[in-house]
Amino acid sequence: YSYSRLFLQFSERVKINSGSTLTVSCHLSPALSAVDMEITWFGEMSCICAYKNREMTQGVDYEGRASLFINDLKKGNVSLRVADFRESDLGVYMCRVTSRNETQQITVNVAEEGKQFITALRMDRLHQHDVHSLRLG
Repeated sequence: YSYSRLFLQFSERVKINSGSTLTVSCHLSPALSAVDMEITWFGEMSCICAYKNREMTQGVDYEGRASLFINDLKKGNVSLRVADFRESDLGVYMCRVTSRNETQQITVNVAEEGKQFITALRMDRLHQHDVHSLRLG
């Protein structure tokens, strides 16, 4: 498979309580190793975390809270985990994965549903030529 045929899969809905850990599920398909790829998760205002050259850095607002599933990168798992989820974490998240000169990205909106739950929903894909598959988690 060439990287240009990869696409990102997202779980469509995730419910979470404030103070617990949010996982935005995202996988490469086919499930190629992402160990040597660049993975960046962005919030609306800043970078949440970035993985490059096998090292991960966290954005200032997410220090000690944002992480990837490092041991599962070899399985194509590029999911984001945000601990101690708070109301200020609501908003638009974007995952960008780059291998060599090719990039895939997809956007997810994390919004409040009722008074108790937070729901992660996909948004329209940014590029029409990207192929995205949604699977319910």
